[in-house]
Amino acid sequence: MNQQAGKLAYLEGLRGIAAFVVVLTHLHLMFFIVPIDRLNSWFGPTFKPFVEAFYDGNFAVWLFWVMSAFVLSLRYHATNDVAKANGMLTDASIRRYPRLLLPVLVSVLFAYALHAGGLMSNMQLANELGPEYADWLGHHYQFEAGFLMAIKTAVWQCFFNYNPDASYNRVLWTMEVELMGSFFLFAYLSVIGKHKARWLIYAITALVLFRLYMFWVNAFVLGTMLCDMYVNADVVRQRVPQVMQKLSRLLTHTKPGALLTMTGFVYLIGLPNINGMLHLVLATALTGYLILSPVTQRFFARPYAVFLGKISFGLYLIHTPFLCAAAYPTYMLMLKMMSPSAAALVTATILAACSLVLGWGLWFVADKPAVAVSRGFASFFNQWIPNRFNTTQTTEPNMHLEPAPTRKAA
Repeated sequence: MNQQAGKLAYLEGLRGIAAFVVVLTHLHLMFFIVPIDRLNSWFGPTFKPFVEAFYDGNFAVWLFWVMSAFVLSLRYHATNDVAKANGMLTDASIRRYPRLLLPVLVSVLFAYALHAGGLMSNMQLANELGPEYADWLGHHYQFEAGFLMAIKTAVWQCFFNYNPDASYNRVLWTMEVELMGSFFLFAYLSVIGKHKARWLIYAITALVLFRLYMFWVNAFVLGTMLCDMYVNADVVRQRVPQVMQKLSRLLTHTKPGALLTMTGFVYLIGLPNINGMLHLVLATALTGYLILSPVTQRFFARPYAVFLGKISFGLYLIHTPFLCAAAYPTYMLMLKMMSPSAAALVTATILAACSLVLGWGLWFVADKPAVAVSRGFASFFNQWIPNRFNTTQTTEPNMHLEPAPTRKAA
């Protein structure tokens, strides 16, 4: 399985690029709402989706959830030993909360320090740029800084009772879905197991969840279904008609086919999230396509993309409080030397580069150690309750909040 996990570097690369898209999304909301609107008016409605796809952070989040489910269930689907598989689920369930908590806690304390020090200047930036920018910038840090409240936000609220008006880090709204979705996934797999009828169960579950508008839960169901298909690719391939296999090969194994397909994905991503479910469908389809396409895999497995994937959780967590503190003074400094449009572009470039550095720093001081902490937590828990849980020490690949697939991590 270590060899198999190593082959998934391309998914980590996709996750890294998606995390950077979230940064671009927030830089757009800080500096480029008016310029992008003008650009879209120049290009017209036909080309507008191509522009908007590159700063669609909402789609990136859906992609995170689907890939997270894929990787969290990878080792479960890859083993035929039922007892070992169940042990993996138990171990993963125990580890999940502490695995997420440490990086979240450090990011919140970082934001608290900036806020308590009076360094959050997002409102000043909104006032400088105009009312178009107040909708997003105006919702950050409009409360008194408090250390105990910051701790409560990190330990409890962002995972179990998220309150955007008192959040030290607005991107933490995704943590509740990430944690609850992971627990649902582990429970779901423990119930359906490796039963031969599980494919029918996947379909029924997906339809029921769609009917209930529980799209976020479906991200984890569809992600684990993709994983099951990936692990059992030979069996799945035998049931696909030859005509479909030839068409699939044309789109996934040739450069023109891959370029055409990815262009279609970019266009669809830039469309409005129809009925709140388009991004879920596209995230599932894009993940599935990447698994099938060696041409596209080579692009996303390049070192820079894999590096982004490695630091993606840290980048995702750290960039928003940093932007709210650093954007205004940096912009005002640039404004003394150049025009407003040039100052915005240079400022955004500087902030993006600094966010990457801080993302790497958070990975080093919190995200990477969280793997060892969660492993120790699980070992301690299992030691005290040896008869109740039959766990097995496992390794977990890195896909959205997990250790990297290119190495042993947990």
